[in-house]
Amino acid sequence: MRSIPTSVLKKFRDAQSPVSIDRELIDPNTLHGFIVDFDDDWLMVQREYDFRLDGWLFLRRSNITNIRSTDTNVFQKLLMEEEGTFSDVDFEQRFPNGGIVELLINLKPHRVVIFEEETEDEGEFSIGFIRGIDGDLVTLNYFSGTAEIDEEPTHIALDKVTSISFDTNYTLHYERHFGRLRAEQTVPKKS
Repeated sequence: MRSIPTSVLKKFRDAQSPVSIDRELIDPNTLHGFIVDFDDDWLMVQREYDFRLDGWLFLRRSNITNIRSTDTNVFQKLLMEEEGTFSDVDFEQRFPNGGIVELLINLKPHRVVIFEEETEDEGEFSIGFIRGIDGDLVTLNYFSGTAEIDEEPTHIALDKVTSISFDTNYTLHYERHFGRLRAEQTVPKKS
C-alpha cells in the first residue's frame, strides 16, 4: 500500500490543521487530531476527541488510507481556540533521532502505554508498562482491565504494531491508580 505523501503531512503539520485520518483496511473509525511530527514509518498525532486533547497517538503511516482537513475540522479548531484548548496542542514535540524506538525507551517507567496490532479480521490490544526494548521487540508488563499485572512479561514485535498511544484519558486513569498503589506501599502504617 502506498503511504500518504510527506508533502501532504508537512502541509497539515505546518498549518497546524486539525485532520481526520482513515485506516480503512484495519479500522472503520475515523480518528481526529493534529499532526505534530512524522518520520518514514510513523505519524505522531495529538489526538482530539470531543474538542479535548486525548493524549498521544502514533500511527503506522503505511496503514493510513486517507487524511484530510474538512470545513468541519477547521470550524472545530475555531471552537477549540475560543475555549482556550487549542493552545494546549504541543506542536513543538518531535521524534528523536532514533525514531519510535528511542521515544519509547525514553518514556518514564510508570507510563502506561497501549500497543495495538490491528488487522482486517481482529486485533490485539496490549496495555502495560514498558520494561525493555531489544531491537524491534518490546517487553511489556501487561495488565488486565482490572489492573492485575501478569506474572510473565508480554513480548510485542514493533513491526506488527499499527498504533501506540499514551497520556490518554484511558491510560492516565490507570497511571493514577497504580500511583496510588505505589504511594500506599511506601507510606509507613500506624501501629
